[in-house]
Amino acid sequence: MPASDQSQHDAADRPATAVAIVTPDSADDPVARRLTEAVAAHPACDLTGTDEAEIAVIIAPALMQPDAIAAAGQLRGGAQQLDYHRAVGARCRRVWLVTICGEQVDASAPAALPAQAALAAMHRSVGFEFPDQTFAHLDVPSRDIDEATARRCIDVLLDDHIEVAVRAHYSGTGLDCFTRTLRESAESAAEGVATAALDHVVITGGNGTIGLRYARHCVEHGARRVTLLSRNGVDQAELDRLTAGYPAQVLAPACDITDPDALAAVAGEYAGDGASLLIHAAGAARFAPMTNSATTSGQMCSPPR
Repeated sequence: MPASDQSQHDAADRPATAVAIVTPDSADDPVARRLTEAVAAHPACDLTGTDEAEIAVIIAPALMQPDAIAAAGQLRGGAQQLDYHRAVGARCRRVWLVTICGEQVDASAPAALPAQAALAAMHRSVGFEFPDQTFAHLDVPSRDIDEATARRCIDVLLDDHIEVAVRAHYSGTGLDCFTRTLRESAESAAEGVATAALDHVVITGGNGTIGLRYARHCVEHGARRVTLLSRNGVDQAELDRLTAGYPAQVLAPACDITDPDALAAVAGEYAGDGASLLIHAAGAARFAPMTNSATTSGQMCSPPR
């Protein structure tokens, strides 16, 4: 994410924009409170309810677990708190989701919080259900943002960028806005997987369409050993097809990876020196509107593993 050197807007040149702050947690949420105060004080904004708002600003639930497994558990209930149909009114043209530490802006920055990053990804997907609105995402560095950060956030919310992260400047004074954009590049992307990563590839959901496609791709690119984990295994004809013309060894022990004892037994027999590359292709999902899919799909796609 490159930092943007964009200057603040000249509020006098624009009519006031109706903005609603929507929070699923509590009206006393610190991010919501700061942004509400900043909207009310901004000369280019008019603080309104969702029915009148041109811009809806949804504050992500405070799902702050840094551990991915614990965060997945939080998401099963937390994602349902985002009521898009209530937040998006008839006049709304832009819907922002504000997350906390949901982006890693560069390699030296702290890792993104898993649930916040997942909510941002979900927000982008939900946007396809609202073709008349633009869905955008703003990430802030803390739940306790100060007044200056809140003011900068309002300038971002009034702008046309889609993916923005606001962070303190490395010098300790001032703020940077990092924006993610798509642009054409003349350079070709690097292809292939490091040779060492193909020593022993382990694929969960190994008998599914996605798992088998990954297996074939790895075999074609030089994998020496591939272990496919699935409840029912893979028949010999399919294994022969995967290795046709290549020297790779492909194994497919039947294993329910949600059963710790079964997984330990298979690991004891097949792990060797351990996996050099793990591809998680297990899970199931169905297409449905967000209001119908949050709980069921979350349980199907992210059980403890």
